[in-house]
Amino acid sequence: MKITWKNIKESAYRLMFLEPREYESYDEAVIEAANYALVILAEEFPLKAVYDIVQTAVDEEGMNEYDLRQLSMQGDEETFLGFVDDAPILALCEGTGWQEAHEAQILLDRYVFLPKTAEGLYRVVYKKAPQRIDGNTAEEHALELSAAANNLMPLLMAYRVFKDDDMAKAAQYYNEFRDMLWAIKRAPTLRDDIAVMAEAGYERI
Repeated sequence: MKITWKNIKESAYRLMFLEPREYESYDEAVIEAANYALVILAEEFPLKAVYDIVQTAVDEEGMNEYDLRQLSMQGDEETFLGFVDDAPILALCEGTGWQEAHEAQILLDRYVFLPKTAEGLYRVVYKKAPQRIDGNTAEEHALELSAAANNLMPLLMAYRVFKDDDMAKAAQYYNEFRDMLWAIKRAPTLRDDIAVMAEAGYERI
């Protein structure tokens, strides 16, 4: 079971002890806080995506340039956050499948260069930005985050909403977020348990 935008909003509202009649007045702040949390959590729990490049060899010196930020855009929205740390560029090799493309070069964590003499199918693996939330986002929209990250999102949202108006509350939410993040990253069993509970629709609040 995926965690939806409705699930996350309701969890954040309960964390902030809001009554249903107050929800509307917090709509803009909650949406902004959700996008803030999505960015932070995407850095902690990267989403992976791929972009395939088919290249035909030419008998010519030099390199072909591919701008992954532009190539991976979805409409007007950028999805590219950077290359993954391990084996970001793969080549499909006959008989052995996908292998790291050592002939490829990366510049400025954005551009891929391949020799013009190289031919075949190349796969770029990158960190993908989650889809932004706005006023038109459907209640049943499934968030693009790992299961463990879903449980952290309401805490970050509550922190963001209160950080300018009530620092004591904001600090409480942020400290709880930080402690849970620390536990998830350092205890694989806890991380797996949280992931299983989140996939099952468990809500910590």
